[in-house]
Amino acid sequence: MNKKIIIADMSPDYRRYLTKYIAEIPGITVDEVDLGFDLIEKTKKENYDAIIADLLLSDMSSIRAVREIRMYNQRIPILIMSLSATRFIDPILSRLPVNVRLYKPFGKTEFLESLEKLLGENKHA
Repeated sequence: MNKKIIIADMSPDYRRYLTKYIAEIPGITVDEVDLGFDLIEKTKKENYDAIIADLLLSDMSSIRAVREIRMYNQRIPILIMSLSATRFIDPILSRLPVNVRLYKPFGKTEFLESLEKLLGENKHA
């Protein structure tokens, strides 16, 4: 499996945490950003197999970033993470064109299962 994923989260610790788990799966490389602007620009220039993004980024919400990305890439699978406390915005997230939603805190198993589902959504992309 040769896959390339980009992680967007304003917390360097959380990006390291996710990258550590992803490293257990052979053949996946990871890029990291903390800004929505960088996420948008990198996905325009590089061919990623999936996006993992926190709902809140340093410069914008992932809602805005996802909407912009979907204007030029409708097929890339996207996982959005948010705190359990933000479940009140589920109606907004449910209308957002993402493939997987994951609520923090989550464990390794839940994350890897979500990642497997996300990468499975890219079989024909």
